[in-house]
Amino acid sequence: MNSSAYVFGNLGGGFTQYPEDYAHEIYEEFQLKAEAPSQVIIHRDKSIMYYGYIRKLDKEGQYIGLCVLLNGVMLSKMANLFAVFEKVVSEMVSQGEIIKMDDNGDIIGVTGRLEAYRHLSS
Repeated sequence: MNSSAYVFGNLGGGFTQYPEDYAHEIYEEFQLKAEAPSQVIIHRDKSIMYYGYIRKLDKEGQYIGLCVLLNGVMLSKMANLFAVFEKVVSEMVSQGEIIKMDDNGDIIGVTGRLEAYRHLSS
């Protein structure tokens, strides 16, 4: 089994993704499909499963997305995955480097581009 993780979204400066690669089209489509304020969306490409999560932020058009790619494995308990994604977003808000809570209690983007935060993945 191979796996990868991605962070993407519109944090106020247009679409951004880390790491950057071909998958941006899939992640941008996730956002178009998202109907709820936070939602898990699944995309399958042969044996690769994309488990994406979209969390709409409180400023119009802003959102943060997380995606885990699994090759050769399918998950069956989406509620557990949703809870993991929600916890990651809560941690991101508390750290305040990519998204944060403003003085009004709204969750907003802090940066326009994610490649500036490579150090977070090390």
